[in-house]
Amino acid sequence: MPFAEYNDLANLKKIVVKKFADLALKRTTPIQKYTF
Repeated sequence: MPFAEYNDLANLKKIVVKKFADLALKRTTPIQKYTF
């Protein structure tokens, strides 16, 4: 089931990216201009 495996990886990546974005947002607000 390679597809399920890939799905898990994609979800994990999304979670990590979200956590990083939240952290960056807390540290500095100007980053908003460049990300989303």
